[in-house]
Amino acid sequence: MSEKSFPVYGSGASERLLVYVNPGFNGWHGHYLTQLGHLQTGAQLGYYDLIHLGNSGIDDGIETASAVVPFFDFKPEVAKYGTEDEINRAINDFEVKLRCFFDELHLELSNYLEVRLYQFTGHPKYSFSYEKVIGEYPEFHSKLKAVNNFLYRNNENECREDRTEDDEISSEILEQFAHTISAVDSKVYLKALNEKEIYGVKYLPFPVLNSGSSGANDSHRRLGLFSGMIRRISSRRPKLKVLYLGYPHSKWGYQEVYKSYREIVEGLGIEDFEFHVRHQDVHGDTAGETIKTEWLRHSNCIVHYEGFLSLDHYYEVLNNADIVLIPYSPEFYVKATSGVFVEAILACAVVITTAGTWMANELSVSKCGHIYEYGYPDQLTKSLLRVRGDFQNEKAKTSELAVRYHEEYSINAFSQNIFQKENFDEKYNALLQRVPERDPIYLPTGLLSMEKRVSGLARVVDVWENEWIQAHQPRIREIKESLTNTNRCFVIGNGPSLNQMDLELLKGEVVFASNGFYMLYDRISWRPDYYFVEDHLVAEDRGKSIPSNDGSIKFYPIYLAYAFEKQDDVVFYNHRPRVSYPHGFDFSSDASNITYTGCTVLFSCLQFAYYFGFKEVYLIGVDLEYKKPDDLVKTSDYGVPIYNMESDDPNHFHKDYFGKGYRWHEPQEDKMAQAFEESESICSLGNVKIFNAGVGGNLNCFPRVPFENLF
Repeated sequence: MSEKSFPVYGSGASERLLVYVNPGFNGWHGHYLTQLGHLQTGAQLGYYDLIHLGNSGIDDGIETASAVVPFFDFKPEVAKYGTEDEINRAINDFEVKLRCFFDELHLELSNYLEVRLYQFTGHPKYSFSYEKVIGEYPEFHSKLKAVNNFLYRNNENECREDRTEDDEISSEILEQFAHTISAVDSKVYLKALNEKEIYGVKYLPFPVLNSGSSGANDSHRRLGLFSGMIRRISSRRPKLKVLYLGYPHSKWGYQEVYKSYREIVEGLGIEDFEFHVRHQDVHGDTAGETIKTEWLRHSNCIVHYEGFLSLDHYYEVLNNADIVLIPYSPEFYVKATSGVFVEAILACAVVITTAGTWMANELSVSKCGHIYEYGYPDQLTKSLLRVRGDFQNEKAKTSELAVRYHEEYSINAFSQNIFQKENFDEKYNALLQRVPERDPIYLPTGLLSMEKRVSGLARVVDVWENEWIQAHQPRIREIKESLTNTNRCFVIGNGPSLNQMDLELLKGEVVFASNGFYMLYDRISWRPDYYFVEDHLVAEDRGKSIPSNDGSIKFYPIYLAYAFEKQDDVVFYNHRPRVSYPHGFDFSSDASNITYTGCTVLFSCLQFAYYFGFKEVYLIGVDLEYKKPDDLVKTSDYGVPIYNMESDDPNHFHKDYFGKGYRWHEPQEDKMAQAFEESESICSLGNVKIFNAGVGGNLNCFPRVPFENLF
């Protein structure tokens, strides 16, 4: 990466580099300008050096302190409004450009101790691509941390198929990010992230904060140095300036402000207010167009602004406001944040907003401002009159929130947050000493970020040290005690022979299933009683797809607690390597205490079936014959090779069982057969009979019985 191609901006003394990735940056959007000003201030104050990758469509003549590199040459809004082909092309162009940057980034990395990529975008599709490309460069992960601020709570911009109506944080989206950190807008959302064990950076949406140090860009000073604004509390003016910076649209409460203005000025004849209203483009709201035309004819107690405000004019108007109205619809702003709100608070203006919004939550927590019900302009009027009646006190309470915002969301706080460096390697190694097994086959894989591996191992340690003896072992014994008058059970493999069997005959039987068996659920009316997973590849790749609360009790080894949530239908069991390795297999007669590995999850199922007291065990779908497709790729090896492939899976009942995007261990048919032979040997001593009731296959150590004859 050359300095000519990617000019670096900053104090020149920093050992840290921030790359601002903003594919949508242009000169007219205030959000982009204010955030860039914030980041430029950080670079000027020496917190980091700055590279800004913007869009080639940037307006001519835009003036910023740092150079804006016109790097991305597509229209980012295509992802929201374009056709499928246009979206795919835009996303592809975005990924190509990111790879170009990464391919040259190593030339610059040597100059910095830490590098952060900070992406700001209005659409998750770019964030998914951002995450994907970063994952392709593991050589940078130790030094480079990527931050993703993509407004994932904005109902307008979210991927609709990924939305969950009632979630404050869309875990379906966030859990897809293994290599990037989410930027969040408040303590509430940061707490929600932490509860989900997702690492986040706290950052308000678009504040331009400044510590007041010399060298800061003067156009971005206004809101940082607000001590003078606080002093204005003591000098109330004859008229309170009421500012509305929304759009002529019902979503932004334009009609409500108009009705309140008419009621106060014309209905009540109150001259204590001076309304300052921006009348920008209407965004297709016919009613808003009509009201705008009518409102512009009014001149009493009102100052009109048409079109976009320049940055300096915006801050001048905001700094002079006593009251700022943010009457936004809760339908759209229950999760979405507002830059105007943040900057109004920093200007120490009293804010009036609508109930059920993010802004209302911030005011409620801080006990300042006023909240009214959206759709009731008379309540907005009453709020304005209450502020007029106690303006000095209202202003003082807002100033307290402004001080807190200034401290918690200053450029210094942002820099500390975004560059915070926890020693995850040290934490991981410490946890590794406390987990029940430390072989790689029992641990999180490199597909997970180090943060997720640390939080996952912490769950394993918690289950092992605090829950296994007290909760899970007793529950296994309770299940055994509950099984009466049931002598037989079925243990199902996932081989292709299942497609030749009438599985509906198993309805009402006790059934053990495993791994991807849920992919058969659309073909059967029943659900297995016990569901097992013990392979960490299956747990990571398919664990979240296994239906919960479907009537099955899920059995997972303690070492997989990193991949599975603690739920009512989950039981963790103590699963260990075979002590007779490499020359033999071990079959436990007390699965509540311990089970042993046998190169197949069905070996665990048989140990539980024996412990539960079943006298007849019937295996089906255990074919013990595996084909290796021509496109099979070996991805890694820690004693047992790991494979991936693009083609259909020929070895299981469903073509997508293992295929594109799903990893699998090399099957060891000979060792599986030895494990089954050990099962037969131990079970026969305990008067337990095992039969192969499947169709075809190479499982020959158990006597065969026709499946249909069992019913």
